[in-house]
Amino acid sequence: MPNIEHLEKEIVRLAQAYYEGRPEVTDYEFDEMVELLRSVAPDSDVLKRTGWGYEVAEDMKLKHIYPVTGISIKFRTVEEFKKVGVMDTTYHITPKLDGGSVVLYYLKNSNTGEYHYDKAISRGDGTYGVDISETMRRLPSVPERLPGEYFTSTLVAIRGEIVIPCDNTIGISTFRNSAVGFSQLLDSSHLGDKELEQHLFIPYTLLPDVRNRSTTLTVFKSLGFITPNCMEMKGEEFVRFMSEGSTDSLAKVRVGDKTYTCPIDGLVLVSDKGDMLAYKLDTDSLETEVVDIEWGMGRTGVYTPVLHVSDITFEDGSTVKRVTGNNISFLRENSIGIGSKIKVIKSGGIIPKVVEVLSKSDTINSPSVCNRCNSPLSEDVTLRCENVNCPGVAESQALFRLMEHCCPKFMSDSILSEFNSFLARQYNTEDLAKAYRLLIYSDNNILKNEKLSEARLALFSQYIANLRSAGSGMTYSVFLQLSNIPGLGETHSMTISNNLRTQGGNLENLLASPETYLDGTNSAVVQNVKKYSRNLIGLRDILHKCNLTYDTQSVSNSDLPKVCLTNLQGSPLTKKQIMDKGSHMYNFEDSVTPETSLVVYCKSGSSKMAKAEKLNIATMHVVDFIQSLS
Repeated sequence: MPNIEHLEKEIVRLAQAYYEGRPEVTDYEFDEMVELLRSVAPDSDVLKRTGWGYEVAEDMKLKHIYPVTGISIKFRTVEEFKKVGVMDTTYHITPKLDGGSVVLYYLKNSNTGEYHYDKAISRGDGTYGVDISETMRRLPSVPERLPGEYFTSTLVAIRGEIVIPCDNTIGISTFRNSAVGFSQLLDSSHLGDKELEQHLFIPYTLLPDVRNRSTTLTVFKSLGFITPNCMEMKGEEFVRFMSEGSTDSLAKVRVGDKTYTCPIDGLVLVSDKGDMLAYKLDTDSLETEVVDIEWGMGRTGVYTPVLHVSDITFEDGSTVKRVTGNNISFLRENSIGIGSKIKVIKSGGIIPKVVEVLSKSDTINSPSVCNRCNSPLSEDVTLRCENVNCPGVAESQALFRLMEHCCPKFMSDSILSEFNSFLARQYNTEDLAKAYRLLIYSDNNILKNEKLSEARLALFSQYIANLRSAGSGMTYSVFLQLSNIPGLGETHSMTISNNLRTQGGNLENLLASPETYLDGTNSAVVQNVKKYSRNLIGLRDILHKCNLTYDTQSVSNSDLPKVCLTNLQGSPLTKKQIMDKGSHMYNFEDSVTPETSLVVYCKSGSSKMAKAEKLNIATMHVVDFIQSLS
């Protein structure tokens, strides 16, 4: 039996990361841990709190006007529905959207009678959430004003879901994680119009909740919101639907002249009496055999098992060779090991997941010591390296931040694990320095030989190109900010880099005496630099492994080279267009002058560099940067 206290703390910790937009495990791994807690401690206080007890800083919190609750009655099968549903009751059935829950608040203008957008709060723990008013205001799917004809109260609270379509055009594959991250985002200024258009706010109820769901959705549609599809049927009809029907049409939403497919993980049934039920979707399962188990370490030191299975092909044409093993306790409790026969589904239509064990095996070949620092691994719910100075943990965290900096639209913890796992399989070495270097300086043939999907190949190729260009002009200030040390933002990073430059210091000097380079202005940041020194060391080491560099003789913003970027017609791109790309390597000017380096950027279909003239800075650095925008 697992340690309940440890399991509760782990769920709260993972929920904290999840709601801050930096998930450490997949949705389904997290759900398995919650179900495990539910089975061993059904009265746990953690299970009674919406949001699993995650915490945010006090100045980020706002209190909800009305409680934001979850659905407590859930079912998966016809038999379960017959126990909790009513056969002769009419249900309004909508998709259970898989994203981040948000409440919009509108206040009535007494002069015009209209309702004006006031604020937006993430669901949080149901009582308090994160103030994301400015982030939500930028979304095209959130109206600034509502006509007053549908409401009588002075305040309107609209609950909905932020979702990213499965068929989005911005390359995001981790729909739920990315949507949840956005629903906690205080500042969305790094996102351009194209990204914002693909983050959809879809409302589904007013607060306090009303009984007739279909009427509410009709009102939302009249107000200009994107609305989910809704079906009406009696309980007995729904029983037949569960056996014969399809949820495909419910997952579709109309946005202008386009139709998108939204990620859903079930259906919500609301009766005319206001009773709410949740139907959790599962897909057809396929039988396979576990042929090997691979253990990989993530950013937190947790070793996660991946099951290598005999190939299985689903109806959508996808072939699955690897299935998540969740954690070591999941394998032990279900006796899943090499040689086990298992049934697998694609949970949510995306992630392969074990749903049944047909034959058992105890051969899991779990490591006993960390493969990076040789420290003994602790085992409870998870298998973890507890060494706070483990270079593997520091480097994994650093690589994640570096990749996130280079490709913020695509990055997720699962992508990092896949990237590291690919390198380990390809080169079979604990020290991945050779692999990083070969990848970054190759023509990607080794990726092609792996027979990755075209989308994944393009994604990794983008990482490689951006990693290469990141090192050719990264200032020390950016290097410090990428360390993710609490409180070490742009201002303090610039102070440190300027002092290091004028005093001739280096990273070792900073770690030995951070107060010297912070002018003693912020004792909390000084303590954090000492406490999280491994972050800086890990980032330095991963840069060295990638053969990338950072400028130890850093420059201030005023010393950065001046650059003007133009389109083919010679018209300058706006500063916002450029800074949305996330570069801190240059000062960008709004107009072309003899003092600025002129770079002509082709915005045609091929998005290739058309022309570059060297004036007062190294053109190659600019070319690398522009190519990273392509």
